[in-house]
This record gives sequence, C-alpha cells and structure tokens, in this order.
Amino acid sequence: MAHPTGGQGGGGAVTSGMPKIWATDFQTTTLNMTKLVPHHDRPLIEYINLYEARVPVTPEQAPDYLHFNKSGYPEKLKSSLRDIFEVGGGIIVISERFHDLLQGFDLGPTRLIEVPVFEYDQQRQRPGRFWILHIVAQKTEFVPEASENVEMYPSGDAWKPDPWMRGDDVIAVRASAAEGPDLWVDPTLSNRIFVSDRLYRAIKAEKITARSLKFKPCRVV
Repeated sequence: MAHPTGGQGGGGAVTSGMPKIWATDFQTTTLNMTKLVPHHDRPLIEYINLYEARVPVTPEQAPDYLHFNKSGYPEKLKSSLRDIFEVGGGIIVISERFHDLLQGFDLGPTRLIEVPVFEYDQQRQRPGRFWILHIVAQKTEFVPEASENVEMYPSGDAWKPDPWMRGDDVIAVRASAAEGPDLWVDPTLSNRIFVSDRLYRAIKAEKITARSLKFKPCRVV
C-alpha cells in the first residue's frame, strides 16, 4: 500500500534549516552485481545471515577471498571493477579509493574487512585491494507517515519503497538522523542505505564510481 502525503514540499526537498540526509537504492540495482563470488571455509550462508542482520563480525567470520565465478572472462571485464560493487550473496565490496575516503568519516560499528580477489582458479590473485563494507550502523529514524510511495511488509514490522513506483518514492526521516555515523541503514525500512550530507558531498567530489550509485535527498521532518 502506498502512502502519499501532502504539505511537505515537492519531491524529496529538504526543509530550510534542516540537515540534509541522502538515501541510495544501490543494493536493489542489478547493474552493481559483478561476476565475483565469496569463498569461505564454512557455509557462506552463515556469514550472509550475520551480514543481513547487521551483526558485528571478526575478519575470521567473513569470506577470506573473492574469485570469479567461471573462467574465460575477458580482461576488460575483470579489470572494470568500480569503487563500490556487489558480489554473490548481496555483499557490498569497496575499492581502496573508497576505503581511504571513508577513513575520514564516522562509521560507528560498521566494519571494513579486507578481502583479496582471485581468478576463477583461486590461485592467481588479481591486482588491487578491496574491502567488504559490512554495515552495522543503524538508526531508527524513518517516518512512514511523512513518506510517499512506501508500503508495509505483510509481517507489519518494516516498510519498503513501493517497487512499482520506479524510484518515485520520497523517504522521510527525523532530523536526529544527522547525528552519529555518516553511513547507516534503518531497521524499519529495507532497500535503502543512508549517508550524511558531508559524506555525500565527498563521494561526489572524489567521483566514487559504481555501475549505478544514485542518491536522493530525504524529506527531513
């Protein structure tokens, strides 16, 4: 069920004097998925469950490396990894450039776990350094009654942007969302990652690359 609202200003406009908050649907865009898969000595689902539950982990609990899912890919494809992308299991991975940028920001309990990339044979390591972006930081600041084109899950415990609206949702958050970590998720809203205005401006200034990394301003109430 969509929940349109009026009287808040057009689109995701931010009220004058309010902090700016940005949201991205990065994880819902299939363009960001690569041909890489994680390797783990234990069943990978164990880590994915922790990843999706936003539980802190040690490097030993995370995949120990990534590798291409089959042989024969052209070098052009294998060398075209962006600064942020996804691998099998929906795990977000970032480049050294993005990793270094994030060092200047408050990530709270979120973990950056280094993970090498190998060829399909799992013997030859690819150049470059990469990190799993294991998001743990959460803020419960989503305001559904001030949002547009969002719907509640049948379970009644969380919301999601209406998939039929093709990105025309407007996500409302409280002004207090600007406090604390610069990158986070909200446990009451799926499929969105939030960033502070300071981090958003740095990502744009440094031209951090992805197949698709679109940010929309949130409605701040």
